[in-house]
Amino acid sequence: MALVLLIAAALPMRATGQEGARWWDPQWQYRRAVTVDPPPPTGLPGSEVAVAVVLTAGLAAPDGRDIRVAPAGAGWTPHRVLQVGPGDQVRVAFALKPGVDSYFVYFGNPAATEPEEKQQLNIQRGVLMETYEYAGGAMNDLEQARKTFARATKLLGRDFRPDVFIGHNPFGPQSALCSRVTAWLVAPADGEYTFAVSSRDASFLLVDDREVVSSPGRHNPDRDIRHNAKTTLKKGPHKLQMLHVNTGGDPVAVAAWQAPGDQRVWTIPREAFTVVAQAKPGLLKQFNQPVTADFDVSHAGEAFLVDRYTQRYIFRERVSEGFPRAAKIELAWDLGDGQTSADPTVEHVYLSDGTYTVTLTAKTPAGTFTRTNRVFVSRDWDRVTLNVLDAPQIHARFVARYDLAKMNDLDVPTAAILLDRAREVDALMNLADAVVGRSAVSAAALKELLPRAVECWRQAGRGKNAVEALKKAAALCKDAAVAADLTVLAGRVLLEDVGDADAALELFDRAMKDYAALTNSPAVRAAQIGIGDVWRFRGDYEKAKAAYEQAAPAAATVELATVRRGDLARHVEEYIRTGQLNDAEDFLDQWENDLPLDRLAGYSTIMRVRLRGKQRRWDDVARQAEALVKVNPQSHYAPELLLNAAEAYRKLGRSPQAAAALGRIVKEYPESALAAQAKKELEGK
Repeated sequence: MALVLLIAAALPMRATGQEGARWWDPQWQYRRAVTVDPPPPTGLPGSEVAVAVVLTAGLAAPDGRDIRVAPAGAGWTPHRVLQVGPGDQVRVAFALKPGVDSYFVYFGNPAATEPEEKQQLNIQRGVLMETYEYAGGAMNDLEQARKTFARATKLLGRDFRPDVFIGHNPFGPQSALCSRVTAWLVAPADGEYTFAVSSRDASFLLVDDREVVSSPGRHNPDRDIRHNAKTTLKKGPHKLQMLHVNTGGDPVAVAAWQAPGDQRVWTIPREAFTVVAQAKPGLLKQFNQPVTADFDVSHAGEAFLVDRYTQRYIFRERVSEGFPRAAKIELAWDLGDGQTSADPTVEHVYLSDGTYTVTLTAKTPAGTFTRTNRVFVSRDWDRVTLNVLDAPQIHARFVARYDLAKMNDLDVPTAAILLDRAREVDALMNLADAVVGRSAVSAAALKELLPRAVECWRQAGRGKNAVEALKKAAALCKDAAVAADLTVLAGRVLLEDVGDADAALELFDRAMKDYAALTNSPAVRAAQIGIGDVWRFRGDYEKAKAAYEQAAPAAATVELATVRRGDLARHVEEYIRTGQLNDAEDFLDQWENDLPLDRLAGYSTIMRVRLRGKQRRWDDVARQAEALVKVNPQSHYAPELLLNAAEAYRKLGRSPQAAAALGRIVKEYPESALAAQAKKELEGK
């Protein structure tokens, strides 16, 4: 008995209900079930209509000629393929049979030809929008507009809409468009109707194939109903069509009316149009096969980063639905971007738009099954106007768990920005380690990733890790400007974090030698400033001054320098006071970069010491303060810098160094107002 139960558990469950319905034609090897909540019968001419979007796993003909739709019982029903793709999906409209809510979309017949005329659906329901890329042409009257439409052959999208109101392109980012909206509305009464249009560029409104009102030519949308006309309609269904040509800017077009009894002209309400039902896709089945692999895909959200978006998708396996719940099934997802999963439901963030080949492999008691779908990843253009966004931190949590070594080069810049924005510090450093270990990396990836990761290493006190990664990255990089940036940054970390002035000078000299003739990058000038900084930390005022003078802008005058210094200093002071430390750092770096000789004067160093104190980077407080006093002991700011150094040493638990700094103030700057304070601190008062 136990053996019988084990064998039974290993076999697929028997298909029942819709899934067990008779196969329409074995020449069609695949079908996907769809269910419909049928709208109430209207009694109007033509069939009630539903529309379904189904994944085809690349098994349908590229032009959709093998698509057929059949009720769950028998026979077929007229249909029309609205759009094939992007990716492995088909959007199909089909006629509903009275009382039937279960249908199948068939495909997978390489020998199929275009459907016979009787199988083709004559749509007389809903609001169907067809949008093409504008390919040029005039639009000063209806005839010109029709010729312009004939010229526009690149279909961007075709789908049903809720009404005749265009405020964006629902099929993509393009704005130069030709859109044809064909709607079936029901006039509520006999009588005279006023129709009006407003649009960006040309629009033409036809009722029952007769032009009623237009707004030709190129122009901005009107804020009134100046383009209006009257026509008489009988109660009942009418075909309404609007042609809209939009040559640039956000596409805008609206059709409005004043029905008998209305007090004003207003946008034609959705209730005036006949309804198209939305079909829900079900399982994929293969002819004469009890089990096949299958999965669902849904767009779940997007996050915004500076100038780009990341997209969140959810994948759900549907293989297990053909087996008993206790059946052991092992899943393996390949998500098309180097990432994998073994979970039944996978929530995944894509860092770049495009078409991804997603594969699900399932090891089951009945064998191993695989299914692949090309998934087109993009913004949900119908939701862009809602301004509903995921927090970047949500997307970063997913990306932080990725196999970073397998992240493709194209995604690295966005991953770097995302992880940095969400402060996923460990993931950012791990990504940098993984990237610099490759045999080839794009300059764009290195430019976005390395400086962000280096800042994390520096804050973690791991300057040597940063230097090692920067050297590897510079050697990998084929772009001289980016390689120079990375080399100079490595030199700066060596000087400021590792404390190895000799190694830093070597890298600054290398940047000058290797890249000065190859690029006009600011990094070459930064290397010259770096050389000055080495001599500054060594205490050689004259050599530091000479290096800074070589890097100073030739056109700078005393007056301009004074104005620039004052402006930048005020920004730095205010940002430190208000706690906007990143902004303070940026302006301080700009200050010392624009006016490198100020690195010897002392005030910019005072600002940097205060900033580092706010950041609790006490090692750098002491290092910066001691360096300035060493190179320029005559600076007016020397006593204050030594006082800051003493405080930093106390924070670090280095009491002898703190006492030495205070003693220097008392001994070397007795005329300073800070000398008395230093003496009191030394005496413990």
